[in-house]
Amino acid sequence: MAKKRYDPTERIGVNHVENIFLDKFKWIFREQPIVDIGIDALVEIVNNGIPSGKLIGVQIKTGESHFKISKDKLVFYGKRVHFDYWLNHSLPVILVGHLPDTGETFWQVINKNTAIKTKKGWKVEMPVAHELNKYSINKLKEIQEGTKEQNKLNKLLFDKDLIRHIQKGEKIIVYTEEWLNKTLGRGPFKVIVNTNGKDVITREWMTFYLGGLENILTHYFPWANIEVDNDYYDVYFDDSVYSMFSDSVTENDFYPYEVQASEVAYYRLNLKLNELGKSFLKILDYIENP
Repeated sequence: MAKKRYDPTERIGVNHVENIFLDKFKWIFREQPIVDIGIDALVEIVNNGIPSGKLIGVQIKTGESHFKISKDKLVFYGKRVHFDYWLNHSLPVILVGHLPDTGETFWQVINKNTAIKTKKGWKVEMPVAHELNKYSINKLKEIQEGTKEQNKLNKLLFDKDLIRHIQKGEKIIVYTEEWLNKTLGRGPFKVIVNTNGKDVITREWMTFYLGGLENILTHYFPWANIEVDNDYYDVYFDDSVYSMFSDSVTENDFYPYEVQASEVAYYRLNLKLNELGKSFLKILDYIENP
């Protein structure tokens, strides 16, 4: 029998878990395709439609082959490298197991109490009582809860790789789309590292536009000044922008490069370090250097 060239199992799990967080929790789900090895996604807690800035790392395993399954629990056996990575992560991390055959999804927080070392690595048990559903919301909030100061620091620590990229002279680009005629739109965000003219998407997620696009970007990237990607706009700027914006819009630092059908504005924005970002680099140097 020929070996399968494509197996959708893991993709099914990610999509299912994303749907739970979006539909049942009403939280923001951000898939992490590249930057974090061992972290499939971040979820941001949303309270009454307002993003909180409080994040939880999520690792997703799909299919019975990943677990030893009994009547009351699933047991996952992992490698030591992930044990150290997850326990030392700046964010709390949960392991989520999805079983496509039954449609069930379970979770467990990864910490020194739940992750048990074995001779070859470690294991973590997910009780079947830990089904990922709307009744998990309060427990996950408790896991994430910290002081306001701790949460702000964690946010900066999570973005330290992006901040370091800018320090090295590489461009960090944010691509997004804005629905102009909807009071509550939902659109994509992509964080792109541009090195030697080559774009690599490092983060990607969907979110609701609450409070205006500029406020959302300031919320996600408090360490950055945001301006248009001039190199890109010089090539791709389209006069369709003037169908929804005045001629003076290009005098600002923040405007789309195209508007499609007077409905959707397309942005490609460049992140530059502000005073907070520059100060955080000094703190990182102090922390990381002996």
